[in-house]
Amino acid sequence: MNNEQNSGVQSNEINGRSAAGEDAGLFEEFSVTNDAACTLLSKLVDNSSTILDFGCGSGGTGAVLQSLGMQHLIGLDSSSEKLHAAEKCQYYKQTIQCDLTKECSAAITQGDAGICVNVIGFCEVGLEHFGVLLSMLKKDAPLLVSISAEEWDTRQWPEALDAAQTERSFIVEYINSLPACASNQPVRLLLIRNSALESVSDESSG
Repeated sequence: MNNEQNSGVQSNEINGRSAAGEDAGLFEEFSVTNDAACTLLSKLVDNSSTILDFGCGSGGTGAVLQSLGMQHLIGLDSSSEKLHAAEKCQYYKQTIQCDLTKECSAAITQGDAGICVNVIGFCEVGLEHFGVLLSMLKKDAPLLVSISAEEWDTRQWPEALDAAQTERSFIVEYINSLPACASNQPVRLLLIRNSALESVSDESSG
């Protein structure tokens, strides 16, 4: 699967971080991650799919998804300020303020796919919250998640993912290393599905 294509879309801000000054290297890394993740997602679903952008920030990921033809985007973030900025850009059909570490009480249609880019390793959302994100997606729906290099190494993600797939009933279908940017270390892009949920539930009930 080739996910190294560049959509060519750039924004002055990615998930609330400026491209100026000391953030320039991080902005480059965020842009590469955004482009790769969104391009891959566009190959997994069609343009009519409802996409949930978890931790959408001010809309950097939404801009790339929209440029690829995705029109049914829902942005979720805990920051009202960032959501307000995202609403001004009009990338999303709907924005919802919610804590992604907890079950979202807002009434939303379950997504056909989800994306969580440049979030893990930059806020409190972590592996233990994947179940919360997957609960807002349809069965078998793909969820694309990026993991920063520092987070990947610090938390020993390969081992943690092996354990979590059994405990939390999801499947890691794909892991790819994106080109190194600011940190000179590759960002990991994960494709996850919740297709194991039903079978595990069936076994425990029987």
